[in-house]
Amino acid sequence: MRARGWLWRGGLLLLAFVAALVAFRAGAVVSDRDLAGAPLHVHVYYALGLFVLGGLDLGTPTGGPLWAQRVLWLSYFAAPLITTGAVAEGVVRLLRPDWWLRWRMRDHLVVVGAGRLGLLFLEGLPRDRRRPIVVVDQERPESLAAELRERLGVLWIRGDVRKPATLLALALGRARGVVLLTGDDLVNLEAASAIRDAHPKLPVVAHVADLGLRRRLAELGEEDGTFNAHRLAARHLFETGLAERLRETAEKDVLVLVGFGRFGQTILEELRTHREIADELRAVVVVDRQAAKLLRFFTDEVGEAHPPVRAVDGDVADPDTWRRVSEALGGLEATAPPFYVLGTDDDALNLRVAMALRREGEVGEGELVAVRGAHCHIVARVFAPSSFTRALGERFDFRVLPIAELLRAAVRERAGRWFRRR
Repeated sequence: MRARGWLWRGGLLLLAFVAALVAFRAGAVVSDRDLAGAPLHVHVYYALGLFVLGGLDLGTPTGGPLWAQRVLWLSYFAAPLITTGAVAEGVVRLLRPDWWLRWRMRDHLVVVGAGRLGLLFLEGLPRDRRRPIVVVDQERPESLAAELRERLGVLWIRGDVRKPATLLALALGRARGVVLLTGDDLVNLEAASAIRDAHPKLPVVAHVADLGLRRRLAELGEEDGTFNAHRLAARHLFETGLAERLRETAEKDVLVLVGFGRFGQTILEELRTHREIADELRAVVVVDRQAAKLLRFFTDEVGEAHPPVRAVDGDVADPDTWRRVSEALGGLEATAPPFYVLGTDDDALNLRVAMALRREGEVGEGELVAVRGAHCHIVARVFAPSSFTRALGERFDFRVLPIAELLRAAVRERAGRWFRRR
């Protein structure tokens, strides 16, 4: 959009310059300067001068071909108008008053929340949908606002999306869609409800981090228009790694979910809905500080899981916890190496456990214990990828699952369906 505006301005400027130059070369005569028969560089100089002085130093066209006089008159008016418009817009851009921002809001996408999730969403938007974008947040770090403005052409409004004044300033009647990505699920859902009531045809998408709340919404038929970043990542792992691995092995596998938060619960939920994949498992072992308690909550909300699930309570960083995991795996009499999914919220812990699990058998004090660790399949969840984490994955033969990349890919895939041009 911004590039198109510059092309229009450049085209008008070039047209005004060429028109004046053609008029001079065709013999147009002015009252205060004798330019008839002047060389080309003189005519170029005075044609450029029209953008500054508007012909005040030349006088009015008084002679020469009539059409050349008319073309020169056109350049007399157009050139200073182009210059004045560019200067005025530069001043407006520098001051950036609210009315100027609202005037630019047409067919725009409103992104509420400029935290880590909001920035990932902005980066994942397809290029042809990045402009115009309006970001709403209660805080406005000037460095971040300037970076987003320069890199993505973002307009930033500071305000609370729950307040009518903020919603009025967003010109939602002309918007393409709204996505709510604050860190408060209740804020996202309340704002989504208010916006849908006021603009029933406007696409609104809200992020819900609490899986239990999202399940309740699903039961009430209110799940449409919501999504969860960890759920997207867990489904990707299930579809691209876990399901394929379970089908390939002839023996029944054991799945070890290290960390039973949103990520681990989503994987277990996917197993519950894909019975043919769950049948390939002998059991699932859940490892977490409050594994038994979280598993009870999960069972109350979702129902009994298949295959059977065993809970091991304990700190994932504590070797004693892994001795209990080793005992649980030994009691299952599994013939295939376990499939470890390390999905705690601590990226460094996930990587450290992944490296330690590659050491086969009982190891020294302060280390973890693994059952057939040299041959098991390991996936370590991290938020953002890096060359360091990739190198660790290659060195110790485990898969790194970056949440950020998956979310950006999901945004690119779904943005076209969520927010269509109006």
